Amino acid sequence: MSKTMKWIFLCIGSFLLMVLIFFFLLYSYSAENLRETIERATQKQVAHAAYLLKSDIEKTELSTFSVLSDSRIRFIQENSLINQGAPDYVEKNSTARSLLVDRVQNDETLASLSAYWLKSGALISSYDTVFEAVEFYETIPKNGWFVNGNRLFFSAAYPYSFLKSAQRQEPQYFVTAEFSRYHLEEVRDLISNTENSRNLLLFPDFTSISQMTDTDSTALEQIVADGGTQGTKTRGEFRLSGEKFLYFVETDKKSGIKLMTYLPVSNLLEPVQRVAKITVFGIFLILGSALLFLLLFYKSIVQQLNLLTAKFKQVENGDLETSIDKRPGNEFGYVFEQFNQMVVGSRHLLNSLLKEQASRNQAEIKQLQFQINPHFLYNSLGYLVAVSHDQEAVRTMSAHLADYYQYSTRVSQETTLGKELDFAENYLEIMLLRKDLEYLIDVAPELREEPILPILIQPLIENAIQHGIEGKIGAHWVCVSVEKTATALKVSVEDDGYGMNETKIKQLLDALSRSERGEGVSIGLWNVNQRLINRYGKGARLQFTGNELGGLTVFFYRPDNTD
Repeated sequence: MSKTMKWIFLCIGSFLLMVLIFFFLLYSYSAENLRETIERATQKQVAHAAYLLKSDIEKTELSTFSVLSDSRIRFIQENSLINQGAPDYVEKNSTARSLLVDRVQNDETLASLSAYWLKSGALISSYDTVFEAVEFYETIPKNGWFVNGNRLFFSAAYPYSFLKSAQRQEPQYFVTAEFSRYHLEEVRDLISNTENSRNLLLFPDFTSISQMTDTDSTALEQIVADGGTQGTKTRGEFRLSGEKFLYFVETDKKSGIKLMTYLPVSNLLEPVQRVAKITVFGIFLILGSALLFLLLFYKSIVQQLNLLTAKFKQVENGDLETSIDKRPGNEFGYVFEQFNQMVVGSRHLLNSLLKEQASRNQAEIKQLQFQINPHFLYNSLGYLVAVSHDQEAVRTMSAHLADYYQYSTRVSQETTLGKELDFAENYLEIMLLRKDLEYLIDVAPELREEPILPILIQPLIENAIQHGIEGKIGAHWVCVSVEKTATALKVSVEDDGYGMNETKIKQLLDALSRSERGEGVSIGLWNVNQRLINRYGKGARLQFTGNELGGLTVFFYRPDNTD
């Protein structure tokens, strides 16, 4: 897989990681916020139901006290209630019962109202028939709230129980109100805030208005153990069957009724969990679609780009015979066709350049051949005439001239260092016959097969003799040395003639670096310098320095990589 695809998948992985981190943070925040919201709402719901219950309790008490003090009850003589022969028996009973019935009908919190006279045992009730036996009223509390038979009652005695002890009298009768069971169930149902919550309405003796399940009983035990029924704690947590639950409790102080709800914590987060599942599914669906798109993209684009890149690298490495045979039915088909045409055109262009380069090199060699100093030939022929009486000298000069001109006229575009040095030695031997010279050629035998451009060393020797040694009394030494460095072959020509200071060396280097030879610049040096740069690069240009003999050393570097 290419680096591009690796980077793409790395970016997708990083994006997925950031999305998951963001999603986790968002989920945690939403879950916590939702839990707090539901807890607050549930607590408010329980508190609201407790407030309504308290209002209904107070309303029931007021209704009871109202009946207790009503003249239609208070001024009834007990004898008129138990003596059916009394003339006002029916009227008194009817009036008192109408009062009780009207109050029950106008107050939805009341299930019944009853008045009971203690001495006579007379009883008037809002029921059509007496629901409780008279013994019921003999045993129940005469003041306050109480529970009997899973029913909630409130009783108030006359004279009032709240009078000062000094003013209290023995009660004459008391009124008992039964709180509506249906209304209690409505209050209990007001607590419900979630589908999974369980709501309980407990009487002071911890009996429930409705039948409790085993789970309700176990939960109640846990809540009692946690202190949730002591009246000071309104909320808390407990565990049941390994699951965590929250509970909320409100207690009515007058009646002792407890409103309670409990619910599993896990259910609080169900809405967020549903959204989270949908979101996760959507994320992976989008990522899956993106991966599918990337694979299609890789197959249709990246693979073809990789093929095109590989072919370009082949061309870069010099393979101009390559081509792309694939013809996809998209824009790459046109690109591949243009690539093939480019390679063919480049191959033709390279062949033309190679031919042109060969022609230029050949012309360069011819130019060198024409640049050989005619005076050198004239002087050599004059020497032959002067020593014509000495057959050995004539033979030696003729042999060296023949070797010299044979090499200079037949040399190819590249030769070996050994042949180039032999050519230079022929030149030096000819010069020895005419001048008082000494020379040294210092080269290791294994370097003689190194490839090098032809006619590079002889022009440097000729320049050393003409411009360095001639004209200086006592100068007669020329040394040609070749050494191998780590990355190149160093060729040096050293003389003991006239040297050059730094200023003249700089001027000479500036003149040699120009594309055209200026006046006064040695043809041989300029030609050699240009050929070195054209063939090996600027690092192979001629360089000059003084030497210990007082003369000048000219050298250049032929790099090892000459391709």
